[in-house]
Amino acid sequence: MAEARWVFITVGTPPREDGSTDLSYVEEAVRTVGQNASNHVVIAIKSTVPVGTADRAREILAELGREDIAVVSNPEFLREGQAVRDFTHPDRVVVGCRETEAGQSVVTLHKPYLGSNTHVFLMSNRSAEMTKYTANAFLATRISFINEIANLCEYLGPMWRKSGLLRERIAASARTSSIPASGTEARASPRMSGPSSAWDPCTDTRPVSSPRSMK
Repeated sequence: MAEARWVFITVGTPPREDGSTDLSYVEEAVRTVGQNASNHVVIAIKSTVPVGTADRAREILAELGREDIAVVSNPEFLREGQAVRDFTHPDRVVVGCRETEAGQSVVTLHKPYLGSNTHVFLMSNRSAEMTKYTANAFLATRISFINEIANLCEYLGPMWRKSGLLRERIAASARTSSIPASGTEARASPRMSGPSSAWDPCTDTRPVSSPRSMK
């Protein structure tokens, strides 16, 4: 570590019993860097952390007299089962920083993997941290929504389930969405893509109950 120019923090941030985020591993990693790193090293936090974590990291470094260490937020956007490919073929790179030079240096590290369609965003630490949480929240919202649609389709009939057409369209939308997302709809209910005959709303005469009465 004494010779390192960049140190990436990728430790876990598990939830506590009260639902808050346990940042003890991140804080310990920051302290370790502060106690052992050379001058002018750049800390890049890739762990998913609450907004304000980079500020907390700077406070720890200040306590150690290491204000020379820059803190950069560099969240990752990797899909389950596609992590390696998503890292080597990113659709976006988000870098949050206070010192522009430090942020640009982290962007430079990604250059071998930047394609013609890769978007690079340089912003503040808090903005980068919020971007990651927004992406996670959007993904969770999308999955919850499509699973509720799956429940509704299960109640009403096959509908759009034939050939998994809806599932494919959702996946395509996830890949092209302008809103940051950390994955596709792979965790959507399999009922949305199961084989079934087509549903004809003109011939289906079954009564439809109120959504509140559905079980």
